[in-house]
Amino acid sequence: MTALSIFDCFVQLNGLVLVAWLAVSFLSYLGQSRRMSFRDVNQISRVLLLSVFLIPLFLSFFPTQNWISPAAQIWSAGELDAPAPERSELKVSLFGLEQKSLGFEQSVSLGQLCFVLLLVGWLVSLGRVLKGQLCLLRFYRTSLSLHSLGSVYIGCAAEISIPISYRLLNKKIVLLPLAWLERSQTELNLILKHELQHHRQGDTLTVYWLEILKTILFFNPFVYLLGRHLERLHEFACDESLVDQHNVSPQAYGRCLIQAAQLALDSGYQPTGAVGLVPGSSGALLRRRILMLLGKPTSNNQTTRFLSVAVLSFLMASLAFASRGMVKDRRVTLSEARTMLENVEGHRDFPLVVNERVLAQLNRFLGTPEGRKRMREGLQRMNNYSSLLSDALSKYSLPSELRAIALVESGYQNLPKEVNPVRAAGLWQFIQGTAIRYNLRVDEQIDERLNVVKSTSAAFRYLSALNLRFEDWGLAVLGYNTGEGNIEKGIRETGSRDPWVLIEEGFTNDPNYLSSVMAAILIMNNPSTLN
Repeated sequence: MTALSIFDCFVQLNGLVLVAWLAVSFLSYLGQSRRMSFRDVNQISRVLLLSVFLIPLFLSFFPTQNWISPAAQIWSAGELDAPAPERSELKVSLFGLEQKSLGFEQSVSLGQLCFVLLLVGWLVSLGRVLKGQLCLLRFYRTSLSLHSLGSVYIGCAAEISIPISYRLLNKKIVLLPLAWLERSQTELNLILKHELQHHRQGDTLTVYWLEILKTILFFNPFVYLLGRHLERLHEFACDESLVDQHNVSPQAYGRCLIQAAQLALDSGYQPTGAVGLVPGSSGALLRRRILMLLGKPTSNNQTTRFLSVAVLSFLMASLAFASRGMVKDRRVTLSEARTMLENVEGHRDFPLVVNERVLAQLNRFLGTPEGRKRMREGLQRMNNYSSLLSDALSKYSLPSELRAIALVESGYQNLPKEVNPVRAAGLWQFIQGTAIRYNLRVDEQIDERLNVVKSTSAAFRYLSALNLRFEDWGLAVLGYNTGEGNIEKGIRETGSRDPWVLIEEGFTNDPNYLSSVMAAILIMNNPSTLN
């Protein structure tokens, strides 16, 4: 499983815990109203708790589909160990995209902080569980054995004040307080029957599943509410089983509960992973247990039981199924990017490549909600200038891919110079010197870089001149970003006319500029990737 699929399961777990709590609350109501026996309620609740773990694991073996609307989805830029995209340090060129990518970097830092907090919480929760297990192991090793048969061990311990039951691997343990040995044989038999019933019902195993869930979702309050419901159901089911199936006197058993509750008020630490005769010291809970013992018999309605199981199982499975894809990785692979390249018509005039640098920028645009939104908005604004761009490209016989430069430079926003640290302006982000060279007036009265018609003509004339000079569109695009002088210096010193070599050797203001332009061209020709 990838980190993303694990996180998808994590999201499903949180939702399923809420549904399980609501389901167990409903089942508890059926038990208290005597429409269903607490034994059945306890068994169904145990199945629901196990389903919380099994449903996400089961669904993880099937491919994720987009079952919900894109607006409701949470997009992930990648797995936790994926490298962060680089960002220009010398020139801020992506005024619709790269300048705002700082927000993405901050969100990554926030995500890392959340992960650290989760890790600390998991470690603390795990420490709590380990402390409880070591305590239970100590109780077992220091206890006085009263009876042992197969996997069942009954003993007494001086460190406890109420009876407890728990499992250590395959060992089923019941421990009584040492002081309770002075009680009558009848009371001891009642207590032992109660604690052994916890083992028969599987409550001592359910407690461990619940502790695992509390460790994973320690921050989710519904886990603890679910735990309280299950803890009470264990006791109600035990009480009901003893009275209905073992012919225990309700009056005698009720007196035993009251005496145990009085001692429980003075009890100390109860280790994690154990169940006891009187969990907590709630008088309201004790009263409900005694009233249940003395109340009317439970209705044995098979239809109610079947419908409850069917409806609750359907709800849990539906929630988990619907929540699949809430976290979805929208990064594209290298092979998918090359498929996108095949959809670019006429790119022979502007030779495109798909390498790791282009793929990184492509995923920066497609892999985050912010990047996708800005790219979508940039393309919408570009459509407003479609006639102007088509006429200018035709006039200068230039490839249509050059439209991506303004998409990268400004997101097709006619930005004033105050926005840019280097005082570039307009759709095409001309600096003052270059603008003046191409007959744009830039002074205190007029800034023709903000004249869309004139600046577009100047940009295409500049790009055409760069292509004539270097006879390579890759070098021309680099020259537009970093200046032709820097490109010529790079060619002389490296002896290479490969733009990617110049990028690697540091002869550009922005090492991601050319790859950003090529990624934007791929998205322009594959708009469905933004859906």
